[in-house]
Amino acid sequence: MFSTPDAGHKGFPGYHVVVLLIGCFPASIFAVRAFFRLPEEESRALADVRRWMKILFWVVVILFSLVESKIVHYSSMAYFPLSFLSALVMEQVLNGRIPFHRGMKAGILLIGGISLAGSLLVPILGMHTAWLQALIKDPFGKANLDAAVSWTMWDFLPGIFLFLVLLMYWLHQRKLAILFVGNAIFVFLGLVFFVGKIEAYSQRAALDFFKEKAEEDCYIITHGYKSYAH
Repeated sequence: MFSTPDAGHKGFPGYHVVVLLIGCFPASIFAVRAFFRLPEEESRALADVRRWMKILFWVVVILFSLVESKIVHYSSMAYFPLSFLSALVMEQVLNGRIPFHRGMKAGILLIGGISLAGSLLVPILGMHTAWLQALIKDPFGKANLDAAVSWTMWDFLPGIFLFLVLLMYWLHQRKLAILFVGNAIFVFLGLVFFVGKIEAYSQRAALDFFKEKAEEDCYIITHGYKSYAH
């Protein structure tokens, strides 16, 4: 995987930084502060754990930034140290030992805004797949977008909910529970409203075909695309 991208998954060097920053939001915003100097009042044991968590985090991120294959779960080992470092910083913010400075607030609004824009853009593109087809040169990709998928105004609900969460956060910036609980509900809504529809474009036709052939004495392979579905 250091020399060639595996299974056709190639990406840019900072791929996993983006995955962790957006995918682990809002914990990722607070975790950044833990890589800088913190108040010295923490115990020696806690300082040692924080050091090992930082080492673990950077080993994972640097290793898979060098690897040619870029798959979202390759950096999943970084979720644990990132969450620990985030919790450490939040505890100190809530206790007043670290200021809730503008960088954290801006980072929350920036990444939250990206997620908000994405959640509103997905149903719009779903209702206007011709826009995407005009940008795609691959005939197979274009044909996938011809799948009959029903998008309605209800699919804007996750984005509207996230907007309300970010608005509540802005009005009550010290109440971090609003941000974390609200984002967890937003992720759940995204799973409910988006994932099934996106799967309908990506490989539902292939899955239906595989199921039809399940009882036949035949070998199933993919041609022109990568999948474990068969």
